[in-house]
Amino acid sequence: MAWLFIGLGAVVLAAALYRDWSTWPDLRTILGAVMAVFGAGEIVVGVHALWRARRGRDGEAR
Repeated sequence: MAWLFIGLGAVVLAAALYRDWSTWPDLRTILGAVMAVFGAGEIVVGVHALWRARRGRDGEAR
């Protein structure tokens, strides 16, 4: 599930950054920036879930 978060976050981030930023105060560019932050957040959540799962698995083995 964590890999899905990372993949989806990467897709959302790439889609949000692929735009014309020369019209910055426009509503579409502001929504693009919000989507970029959301995508980066999804990647962070996925990486954190992977880290916790690995830490938990390594802790049980010892």
